[in-house]
Amino acid sequence: FVLFVIHRITSCKPLLHIVLLMPALALLTVPLQLESAQAAGTLMSIGALYLLTCRETTRPVPLYLAILSFNAAVYLWIPGLVKSSQALQLYVAPAAVSVLLLLHLHRKELKRGVLNSARLAATSILYASASMDVFLRGDFMILVVVVMLSLTGIALGIAFHTRAFLYSGVVFLVFNILGQLILLFPEQRLAKAMFLLALGAAITGGMIWFNLQRERILSRIRIFRADLESWT
Repeated sequence: FVLFVIHRITSCKPLLHIVLLMPALALLTVPLQLESAQAAGTLMSIGALYLLTCRETTRPVPLYLAILSFNAAVYLWIPGLVKSSQALQLYVAPAAVSVLLLLHLHRKELKRGVLNSARLAATSILYASASMDVFLRGDFMILVVVVMLSLTGIALGIAFHTRAFLYSGVVFLVFNILGQLILLFPEQRLAKAMFLLALGAAITGGMIWFNLQRERILSRIRIFRADLESWT
């Protein structure tokens, strides 16, 4: 970091190259072990340093190295978290979010079809791993997390005009709700059943409100569908 500050003052290009190589030496000073606070802290610091150097060079390599460092720092702790929580989605979430971030940063350089397919694949893998936890463990809080994750994807799809987020969020929301309804009612698991019934009541109330406001909503949907054609 000191060398980076000196580079900013002097604008010395060779010094910037040294800054990019220094993290490799820093990694040799700490034990790369699972749940190592020293290793995780070093990797986070390396990621922060590479993010700072991103603006000093026109190449994307520092950005990739920063994301790789942050993921490595997170994955040092994930096996322990999975062992305690039994949530397999923790293995997938950091990588999937990183892929979505890179796709967003390079959205102008990729063809629309490739961008949409990659986004849909990443979000589908994330939702599928989360849904697997729901059906394998049957934990109520995991179900709530998955539903909130799907709703977040739907909200992001609408906010950023991204069909992949919208479609995958809707599909996995419906899939999880229907799957839980099939599994829960024969076993009479009250908490999950109440949650799903409340969600169903909200959907029913939304349908009633839709019927009351049909013409106004349909006119806005026609405008939305016309705007949807220009989404990435």
